[in-house]
Amino acid sequence: MNGCVIEEYDSIVRSSPHLVGLWQGSTRPMCCVQWQQDRFVMVDVNPAMVQWLSVPVQQLIQRAVDDILTVETALTPYFWEALNGGQTVTCDVQIILAERPYWCAMEVIPVPGAEGADPQLMVTFADISDYKQTELQLTESVQTLQQVIDHIPFSIVWKDRDSVFRGYNAQFLANTGFDSSETLVGKTDDDMPWSPEETAHYQECDRTVMATNVPRLNILESQLRADGSRAWLCTRKIPLHAADGTVNSVLVVIEDITERRTTELALRQSEERFRSLFEGVSCIGMQIYDRHRRVVAWNQASEEIYGYTREEAMGRQLEDLIIP
Repeated sequence: MNGCVIEEYDSIVRSSPHLVGLWQGSTRPMCCVQWQQDRFVMVDVNPAMVQWLSVPVQQLIQRAVDDILTVETALTPYFWEALNGGQTVTCDVQIILAERPYWCAMEVIPVPGAEGADPQLMVTFADISDYKQTELQLTESVQTLQQVIDHIPFSIVWKDRDSVFRGYNAQFLANTGFDSSETLVGKTDDDMPWSPEETAHYQECDRTVMATNVPRLNILESQLRADGSRAWLCTRKIPLHAADGTVNSVLVVIEDITERRTTELALRQSEERFRSLFEGVSCIGMQIYDRHRRVVAWNQASEEIYGYTREEAMGRQLEDLIIP
């Protein structure tokens, strides 16, 4: 150490022996650094730092930090931020020790220097490699789950107690008309292109499901899309629970049945037109038979011609009614 540093260090020892005990007894690696000759050098290290680096203390003092610690991201900017701002700076850094990467939570604390001496920084490190590994696994799990729900052929969204969107899949985003680069998290149905009546209906259903803790399945409802078209939906709403079992959100799974609904409506209209034509012919007896020659349709003219009512004819064979 240089003279100023030794004087300052001795002053701390005399005035605050409990701080020195904390420094010496801490299991967290700690060092003091100071800007000297255009570099940040270590001016003191605690025993935990020596053990962590597996380097004798004599080889650490007055050495540049960058010469001792191999890092993925330079530490100097964090040191300057703490010095210039006069406030503690915290960050996560990756340090290579013995060719093995460690994730560390680094804390840089400015320490005013003695009169006439340059200020110092106390730097502490905490190994958070296990936490980072868990965080990485969680991130990968979330990403995998997102990929799965993005490929489900339904629109999926989940909302909190206030019907605020907290997550969704790609299909739901596509149906909103929003750009794929925009996030819907934090938005509500009020921000979507649906009509005010549809929005009120959706949110009322959300509240009912969360209040009763009972799913609502196969809800048939319509929805106004961003392009002005109207879709028909089959919706399922399922309450989701927090760790303590209370309902904290609702999962909404939406199946677009517009094509099916349109086909059913066209078929119904076709059947109605045919029935109107079938029943409207008053002078020609018209019947329909299945492959077993059983009556499945019998118009009013057939009643008058053959003398059998529709109720009497239905289900009977052709030979029993017309062929003598």
